[in-house]
Amino acid sequence: MHHTVRAVAVAVAAACLICHAPAVVGAEAPLRLAVSVPPLAWFAERLAGPYALITTALPPGSSPASYDPTPRQAMVLLEVDLFVAVGVPMESALLPALRRSDGGPRICDLGAAVDRLPAPEHHGHDHGDLDPHTWLSPSRAAVMADALASAIIELRPDQAEAVAARLAMVHEELDALANFAKEQLDGPRRPLLVQHPAYGYLAADYDLDVLTIERAGMAPTPAHLGRVLQEARDRGATALVVQPQFADGQVLKAARALGLDIVELDPLAADYPDAMRRLIAAVAKLTAPSAEHKP
Repeated sequence: MHHTVRAVAVAVAAACLICHAPAVVGAEAPLRLAVSVPPLAWFAERLAGPYALITTALPPGSSPASYDPTPRQAMVLLEVDLFVAVGVPMESALLPALRRSDGGPRICDLGAAVDRLPAPEHHGHDHGDLDPHTWLSPSRAAVMADALASAIIELRPDQAEAVAARLAMVHEELDALANFAKEQLDGPRRPLLVQHPAYGYLAADYDLDVLTIERAGMAPTPAHLGRVLQEARDRGATALVVQPQFADGQVLKAARALGLDIVELDPLAADYPDAMRRLIAAVAKLTAPSAEHKP
């Protein structure tokens, strides 16, 4: 956290030294947006249009639970018109620092626009009591798109009609995604075993039973790990879902020892909604009932 504050402070000082002239404004200036995590870039690109400049704060492969921007990266964020947040842990230090900077970006918190769920019991990455993974719910994603469209129109009111037309197309894509999820995940299912608790909204929307290994943002105790893995195995789970940003060799070793496959899915993938379709199809396959284990 302190590293983030220092990075933004250094960026502000550097900006004051090198930026003597006012920024170009007006209808001809491209709208500059930054998003905290990669899935939000799809929303920004679709709604802001082809001439907008989109930056993703979280680099590929980094974890939103621990990432701190460098001063150079923080300077890029200070120069945008709109920063799009969603409630992930990396924002807890970044957003206050951006708000304190003179001439910094407006903040659009898409997570605050939707009905958020309590954070899972074992999810403790200092983002408060609310689960930040709202984009994994197609219905909530539609509400988030509405909020982002409104923020863009506030900055570019002359483009309101074009933004509204883009929003309608986004809603069509999200409606199709919701229908796909309903078709794939309908009916009784086996539990889904995951290492990182990112699937709460998908579970709530489609009545999935999710067993989570991670505890309080830390590696699980051997007793907890063994108990969850054995319960999942007894209830018919055949695989452990892991996320590339949260690797734990001990968890993988214990899962393999019980005969569980390891399946990597990435809720932070940038190519939303295609990434969501792949994730939903994989979850449907992993939770499909078998003759031996019917929910």
